[in-house]
Amino acid sequence: MDCLRRAFFAPGHDPRVWLDGWSAATHEAQSHARITTPVDEYFSAGSQVPILDLQAEHDAVVIPNVMKAYLGDRVTVQVIRNAGHAMAPEQPHAMAEAIAAFARRVYSSQLKA
Repeated sequence: MDCLRRAFFAPGHDPRVWLDGWSAATHEAQSHARITTPVDEYFSAGSQVPILDLQAEHDAVVIPNVMKAYLGDRVTVQVIRNAGHAMAPEQPHAMAEAIAAFARRVYSSQLKA
């Protein structure tokens, strides 16, 4: 539990939420996609779309600001406070708010049409 907490969770968060509920079918689909898709294609999300890079304040897995350095102004970085790599169970509301704000900003002209 201590290793799971240190590797994936922000200080003070309970890693037991990751002990069950995993989907074998989803894992297989993600593995297949990772193996068969060239890294440059999935990393860049194509070549034209805007990208929201949600970064956890305490992420011990992902190197911060890599996408912005490689993909430039297409990338909007949003740091989610009090979250580790397990951001979704730690800060679901902050994630949802960041995604909604990004979508409103990027697609506002299409929504008005």
